[in-house]
Amino acid sequence: MTPTTDLINFSSRFEGCSLVAYWDNYGHTWTIGFGHTDHVYAGDTCTREQALAWLLSDMAAEGAIIARYMTRAPSQQQYDALCDLAYNVGGDRVGRAGIMQAFNAGEDDVAAEKFAEYGPLTLPGIPKRRAGERAIYLYGDYSGAP
Repeated sequence: MTPTTDLINFSSRFEGCSLVAYWDNYGHTWTIGFGHTDHVYAGDTCTREQALAWLLSDMAAEGAIIARYMTRAPSQQQYDALCDLAYNVGGDRVGRAGIMQAFNAGEDDVAAEKFAEYGPLTLPGIPKRRAGERAIYLYGDYSGAP
């Protein structure tokens, strides 16, 4: 599976876009575009098109990580929701956690509730993003982004 255009639009609205590299104090790394961190250095710049290409590539890489933990096939909306969570907090973190255990057990309502456990919930926008991922997971509703 690959992330859908709807997911890229959802994620990009939460991430915001910086065409100039900035120091992310939370992640302790140079960041550019929609949260891209691989081989980014002070002074780097990009176009919006490059930022979107990185977002799709980075999202697909996180999707490949979570796919290794899946013991059942997800629907596209489940994959998208889990992929966005993995992009935001890390694929291995999601893969080893209770959300993946619930997903693999077919306990979709339990898995959906577990989105709310991933923070830091004190950062602005995180609770809304987790609620949006839950809506994608359960209903295929991508409208929860700002």
